[in-house]
Amino acid sequence: MTQASGTTRPGGRTARTRDAVHAAVRELLDESESGVITLPEVAARSGVHQATIYRRWRTVEALLLDVAMTEASRWSPVPVTGDLKADLLDYGRRLVEAVHRPGGLGVARALIAAAADPAVGLAGVREFGQPRTDRFQLLLDRAGATELTPLDIVELIHFPVYVAAMMSNGRRPPESPEAPGHIERLVDNVLAVLAQRRRRPTLVIVCGLPGSGKTTTATEIAGWRQGVRLGPDDWMTALDVNLWDSAVRERVEALQWSVAQDVLRAGGTVVIEWGTWARSERDTLRTRARELGASVRLVYLDVPDDELWRRIQARRREDPPIQRSDIDTWRGQFEAPDEQELSLYD
Repeated sequence: MTQASGTTRPGGRTARTRDAVHAAVRELLDESESGVITLPEVAARSGVHQATIYRRWRTVEALLLDVAMTEASRWSPVPVTGDLKADLLDYGRRLVEAVHRPGGLGVARALIAAAADPAVGLAGVREFGQPRTDRFQLLLDRAGATELTPLDIVELIHFPVYVAAMMSNGRRPPESPEAPGHIERLVDNVLAVLAQRRRRPTLVIVCGLPGSGKTTTATEIAGWRQGVRLGPDDWMTALDVNLWDSAVRERVEALQWSVAQDVLRAGGTVVIEWGTWARSERDTLRTRARELGASVRLVYLDVPDDELWRRIQARRREDPPIQRSDIDTWRGQFEAPDEQELSLYD
């Protein structure tokens, strides 16, 4: 399904049109005893031509879903502070409040109706929900919970809260932790899943060109996961070896890979920041780590060349210095991960 998100030209005609249509939908729903509205009614109430509404939303089900998702974002925003438990509790409590306010189950009903509409379907539902999914991903990334996905939040928090609300016909749940949809218990479930996944040995491959932020990113991930970070630059600098010495770099990386495998066998986490420019190199690491029973994650840092150059100039680490032309050469040699490759990782 193709539809406009309404985020184009914020504050311009697109935003004003969307606001007018959404306001009309809310008014009509408030006035309707059956909860049924039509696109002609929305056009008449909003002052927006019916053809414009049809081009943008195609069906009333899609329009209702868009309104419901917007309302959900307003009543239960997704916080991003870096504290996973605090963010999930804050979000979950707002979600519980939202679904128990008048019309609060509208999101669930709109999702079901839109998914059943051939013009929208599951693909359209995912498209409308993508901004919220992206926000969930940011919450997890900021908290370093790389083992969790937005789908985990939906399955472990959203589904129980909405099912409990529908079972109680919108009545507020009791405060008992055993009550269906009790948010503290649901968040504890999320944290338990995270802890279980972290007990599995994990290899994280940080991939990118010089200046892409591999060391910074790898250090953060290793800290979050209490893992071991392995990068050749640190060892070569400690050994007073020139960073351009490719023969020594190759031996250092071979030694680090031996150490990494020992850590994985012991059930630990290893974060590798070798650059791993070649697909074949990444494939070898992934395959061997899986043989050791480890999960494997790939973090690809895609940074524009001008920014790479700015960072390299600022750090002044290499001797002789890297030249701007080196970046052009390396870009041609670098095999960037594509969607197919990324799908092979956990």
